[in-house]
Amino acid sequence: MAVLNMKAMGSRREFLKAAGIETTALAIGAFGAAPKKNPLPRWRGFHYHYFEYRPAPATGAQPTPSRPPLTAASLEDDYRVISDFGFDAVRLGVQYWDWVDFSDRTSNGGPYAKDLLKIKESGLARIDDAIERARKYKLHVILDMHRAPGYNFREAVLGTDNEPFNLWTDKAAQDAFVFYWDTFAKRYRGLGAVDISFDLVNEPRREKSDTPTLTHASYTNVVTMAVKKIRETTPDRVIFAEGMNKVAMADEVVPELVPLGVAQSMHCYAPGELTHYRTWADLKNDFPTPSWPRTPKKDGPGYFTLADLQELYRPWGDLVQQGIGVHCGEFGVSSKTPNDVAIRFYTDLLNILKGYGIGWTYLSLHGGFTGLLDSDRADVTYEDYHGHKLNRQMLTLLQQH
Repeated sequence: MAVLNMKAMGSRREFLKAAGIETTALAIGAFGAAPKKNPLPRWRGFHYHYFEYRPAPATGAQPTPSRPPLTAASLEDDYRVISDFGFDAVRLGVQYWDWVDFSDRTSNGGPYAKDLLKIKESGLARIDDAIERARKYKLHVILDMHRAPGYNFREAVLGTDNEPFNLWTDKAAQDAFVFYWDTFAKRYRGLGAVDISFDLVNEPRREKSDTPTLTHASYTNVVTMAVKKIRETTPDRVIFAEGMNKVAMADEVVPELVPLGVAQSMHCYAPGELTHYRTWADLKNDFPTPSWPRTPKKDGPGYFTLADLQELYRPWGDLVQQGIGVHCGEFGVSSKTPNDVAIRFYTDLLNILKGYGIGWTYLSLHGGFTGLLDSDRADVTYEDYHGHKLNRQMLTLLQQH
């Protein structure tokens, strides 16, 4: 099986041209030799949290907004900006709460539906609309299940996860997960490789336990079930399985996924002392003041350096050399980190990714944490951009990489 056997933007030749690879390179990759280029197009753009609902805990209560939802008009404005800036992709983070029908609740007062396979059409229609608007601006959509049944990264990290099941061990969660991806595969079967790809689950992270339920084996099992179901409908869909999250907020390659022929996605949030300075991850506000090209480590003496950063992402370059498509689904630096430090760090990180032919989606276009527009950075002279505060220096850097 070819590593990436994609139908494409009208024709195979057109896809290969857009991906920047030769037919022979893809064919060589299919037989295990090392192509010189990443077999994926080098998609570059922005990540979006597209969350709408958070189930209320009281029995019979209706789901409530988890954050102000994007309106169709504001989303279209953002897509226009992304396209005008010269980028070509959005990573659309969705959660299963958005489309599950909560009209029939669990009887124990928990915030979950009895039937996870009962889908609310209005929730899916909203995703349809976001995808169609992206196509209007020729933006590729990476559809990312940011919250899956039985797993959510943020709550796994903070130990506040109140999901009633576990994606890595419970059949009910796994059946629902596979069913949702089957639903998306069938719903978007008419869209080509230029339009949409699937990112199965955001940031699988090991629990802090002597007997973690998330292992390479349990993760590969869940990914395999979803991939098999998707390929029954769309055998050429580009599917991403993310690296497993480990210490220092970095992702590790999962070699067991290579035989599946899926692409792998990395997130670049290391060193965490720099990227998440004075954020939710800096719980005690004890991360040392960040600097770059080296930054102090929080635990123990010494520094995280540029050489460490290069070594950290070398396995992902090795994966590319095996003919596996690699993409960076998220990266960003806290607005509390000095802007000049962030710019120097981004320059080195983006040079590493570009050297491997790895595309990226930046977190994010808007917002206080890392936003290109309307961030909380206090040490930036912003440029007015249609009523938004634009960090022009950061935009120029992203455009150059």
